[in-house]
Amino acid sequence: MKQILLFFGIFVATSCSFETKKDKTMKIEDVVQKANPWLDYAGVVGVAQSVEKGKDIILVLVSSNTDSLKKQIPKTFHGYPVILKYVGEINAQ
Repeated sequence: MKQILLFFGIFVATSCSFETKKDKTMKIEDVVQKANPWLDYAGVVGVAQSVEKGKDIILVLVSSNTDSLKKQIPKTFHGYPVILKYVGEINAQ
């Protein structure tokens, strides 16, 4: 039983590290496209690529419910930091 658990632990650890390497090679544009479904969350008005301190980030523009959105949207996504920014309502003119 210990051998099975040890094997499973090693398998999970190597799988996680492989996923991390894969994530770091994804282009920010592709990651932002994968984040577009967040636009369906109440209070999210935009998802965009941005730069902070010289590094690519995913910027999530929110109009409300910032606390509840922090629980739904990850702090990092495919290796890129995710920043929520309150912008209020956005209306076309």
